[in-house]
Amino acid sequence: MLYRYLFFLLIFGLPLNSLAGAINYDSLLVIAQNSDDRADFIIIESVIRTEENEYSTAAAKELIIYCSSRTKELNFEFLHGQFRFHESIINTVHGDIGVAMQMVNESLVIFSKYHTIEAARCYNTMGSMTAGQGDYETALEYLNKADLICEHFKEAPRYSYMHCDNLLVTAYIYILAEDYENAIIYMEQCLDLGLKIGYDLSVNSCYLNFADVYRLQKKFPEALEMAERSIDLSHEAGALNLACVGQYRKGQIYYDMGKPDSSLYYYYNAETIGLEQNINSRLLGIYKACTQIYTEKKDFKKASEYQARYINLSAEVAAQDRDSRLEMMNIKFKVDEKISQINTLALENDYEADRNKLLTIAIVITVAASVLLIFIIILIFNRYRLNRKIQIERQQKEMSHHQLTSLKSQMNPHFTFNALNSIQDLILKEDSEESYNYIAKFADLIRKTLNHSSQEFIEIEDEMASLQLYLELEKLRFDNDLTIEFETNGISKVLIPPLLIQPFIENSIKHGLFHKEGPKHLRVQFKLKEDLICTISDNGIGREASQEIQKRRIKSHTSFAVDSIEQRFKLLRQIYGNNLGVTYIDLKSDHKAAGTTVVISLPFKKAD
Repeated sequence: MLYRYLFFLLIFGLPLNSLAGAINYDSLLVIAQNSDDRADFIIIESVIRTEENEYSTAAAKELIIYCSSRTKELNFEFLHGQFRFHESIINTVHGDIGVAMQMVNESLVIFSKYHTIEAARCYNTMGSMTAGQGDYETALEYLNKADLICEHFKEAPRYSYMHCDNLLVTAYIYILAEDYENAIIYMEQCLDLGLKIGYDLSVNSCYLNFADVYRLQKKFPEALEMAERSIDLSHEAGALNLACVGQYRKGQIYYDMGKPDSSLYYYYNAETIGLEQNINSRLLGIYKACTQIYTEKKDFKKASEYQARYINLSAEVAAQDRDSRLEMMNIKFKVDEKISQINTLALENDYEADRNKLLTIAIVITVAASVLLIFIIILIFNRYRLNRKIQIERQQKEMSHHQLTSLKSQMNPHFTFNALNSIQDLILKEDSEESYNYIAKFADLIRKTLNHSSQEFIEIEDEMASLQLYLELEKLRFDNDLTIEFETNGISKVLIPPLLIQPFIENSIKHGLFHKEGPKHLRVQFKLKEDLICTISDNGIGREASQEIQKRRIKSHTSFAVDSIEQRFKLLRQIYGNNLGVTYIDLKSDHKAAGTTVVISLPFKKAD
């Protein structure tokens, strides 16, 4: 099936060929920061619309997010809707579908108010995203609304292209629902219209969809013909990313025909293009398919080689996803900081204006002392409010900084390399099922950690699930020597701050249990009292012995960002109370170290 990124290219009207570098986004950002003229923001939005494929650059993201906030502040409602729609695309590319859907809904309200064809784009986008979540009936309802809106704008320049997009996404929904007969009907209509108006990207997408549907229906000659048409069109348009998809599709078709050698030939072609164009998502599929084919051919050396490529690339993709999310956090932090600076400057200017006005009135009218006192009280109150607002913003920035530091420590190379080495051991043992199982767990842990990093509070069930995934991956290194007790005590419907507990569990394993001989035991227990208490106990060598080991090492290493965790708890105490924090208890047996217990007192909120 055609991949989600290709559909979003169609939905947002992006060109096939990149014009990278054509826009100086830094200069546009300077203009936006120093202007309150509607015309300037209209020009910026029109420039972005011509180069919407530039969303991958940090400068473009910062410009769009800033303009979205700035136009709302200036009450440029329709422009805010347009920039908000652009911002939703950024979140879609990053996989934040919930956030993207909320932004599209905000844009839809504005576009509907102004009776514009842009509302059809919103319904088209919502349909595609909803289909990706498996709700095909609702997705088709969204596309029906998009069509109804388009029918009111038949004279609009973009009508034919948007109608073509609606047909293609409708076909996409039927493909996901495995209703191939209806999918073919809409693809045929889309193909006819795309050929008529010269919409190459839509035509190419239809060819690829036809190839996949015919493959699933075992109509292999028709499937091969469609895949070949897509490859030819891709080379004519210089769209190598789609040429890669076409070669990959032929590999799938020949594999289903029972011709693995021919299948490998086209997978190699797709791999060559994928490596040249850095299409990592496509390369992952190629490596997985080649691993399966070589395994079936009992060429375990080749199978192991491709599985190793898959594992290495998966780690690289996870790292890129992590860096991308960190980039988004930094961009949002910078935009909030700039908006805050503008607001602070405006407040200071207002203060100066009030002060001058008071002086003028005092000189001209010679107000009474009581009136002057009233004005002085007002000024003091305004100053207090200003200082309070600045203090709150500073606390929020510090909390974001320490949460970002916690994420960096949680994704440390030490754990990542240990996990990958353990998975590689399974591969070398030719335990394919277990290796795939742990790869999936590793990827799921990375995804959960990145998702949680952007939230102030998360559901306790999500935090427990992440901790259990982490412990399963760590346990893989200890064979059968490590036993784990994980007691939740049935706690639910509670929200807690993310990324605070895992570093302490890592300390117990790395500094307490790793150096212990014999059976190793770790216990993680949650209790809900006035605060949420998490207790971590181990039967390791104890803190004193661990410190002695650390002193003997050539270079000491801090297992996680201790200063950042302490600062984060300091901020939490300022907001939620002084009883929050961490307590260490050294366990003794016959006056000898018998392990360590860490008691963590966390704030919590009741879930709605």
